[in-house]
Amino acid sequence: MANRNPDFLDAFTVAFLLGLSVKQFRARRAWLEEVMDFPLPLPTSLRPRLWRADQVRAWTARQGLPGTAPPPPPPTPGGNVVMLAEARRA
Repeated sequence: MANRNPDFLDAFTVAFLLGLSVKQFRARRAWLEEVMDFPLPLPTSLRPRLWRADQVRAWTARQGLPGTAPPPPPPTPGGNVVMLAEARRA
C-alpha cells in the first residue's frame, strides 16, 4: 500500500531519494542513523516505516547522498567470527 501523504516518506521513496536500492537502504539504515545522523523514522509507524519528508530532504541537503559515502565498516570480530578464524588456522 503506497503512502499518500506527501509529508511522510516510506522506505522505497527514501531509498530512491538517497540514490540507493531499498535493500541497500535497509542494510545501511542503522549506520546512517548512528554515524551520519540520518533522521529516525516516526516512532508510531511500524509498518510501513515512515520518515518526515522535510527531515529527509534537509538531511540530504546537508550531507549529500550516502550512495557516494563509503560503506559502513565491517562488524567488529568476535564470537563465532573469531572461532571460525581460529578453526581455519588449525
